[in-house]
Amino acid sequence: MNEETPRAESAQKFRVEKYGYRNFAVYDGEELVAVTVYKRGAREVARRLNEQARERFVRNVNNSTMLEKSLRLSRCFV
Repeated sequence: MNEETPRAESAQKFRVEKYGYRNFAVYDGEELVAVTVYKRGAREVARRLNEQARERFVRNVNNSTMLEKSLRLSRCFV
């Protein structure tokens, strides 16, 4: 197992926990998102949701950076 795994998982938005006797749950903060029978399935759901959240974040950062650049350029021409 990779030494970076605990740090990487702790930085993730969605987490997996035991749910009841034989199920696993995916949580977003305190909100229950999904319940699966297999831990592997819960991990996959959390991985996909985290990837989507990461892509949205990067897209928003890129959009705001482009907006800042265009505002700076527009100020130059005023």
